Amino acid sequence: MNESLLNSLQLSQITKTKILKILDKKAYTDTHPTQANQIKIVLSSMYSFAVKRDLVDANLMSSIPTYATGDSKRHRYYSESEVSEIWGHIELMPSPTKQAFQILFLLG
Repeated sequence: MNESLLNSLQLSQITKTKILKILDKKAYTDTHPTQANQIKIVLSSMYSFAVKRDLVDANLMSSIPTYATGDSKRHRYYSESEVSEIWGHIELMPSPTKQAFQILFLLG
């Protein structure tokens, strides 16, 4: 069985061990710990829903630690031409949407 395919399994067949294999592969083998954390967040939400619907007894994800991601800050900034183009598109929006997007854009 391919460890990365959970979609072919019944909910009761998915184990913490199988999930950890997938997340560890993404974080360590593929060197994408941030993506592993995002997958963990989605799976946790799904398990929370399943617990509320009595489909499972517990959220398996609650005991899985978050992967260390190191420096996750972005180092790219908009160029002047990109800012002008974006601002131009915002200017075409109707009020109050235009003002809301201008505030969001200015505050980042």
